[in-house]
Amino acid sequence: MAKLSPNEFYKFYTTGIYPLDIPNKPAVPIASKTISELGAGKKSSDSMLGVSVSDSP
Repeated sequence: MAKLSPNEFYKFYTTGIYPLDIPNKPAVPIASKTISELGAGKKSSDSMLGVSVSDSP
């Protein structure tokens, strides 16, 4: 997977189609963490501070 841009890697990860024409194309990587382990659906740490943008001087 060397030399893939972030956009190319994302497309490869989501579609399974490797964008470069090389022999022995790699298998699609398997996610090692679930969405909940990455923090999706949790409140932002900013909201836990009790400060809003309107509170600034």
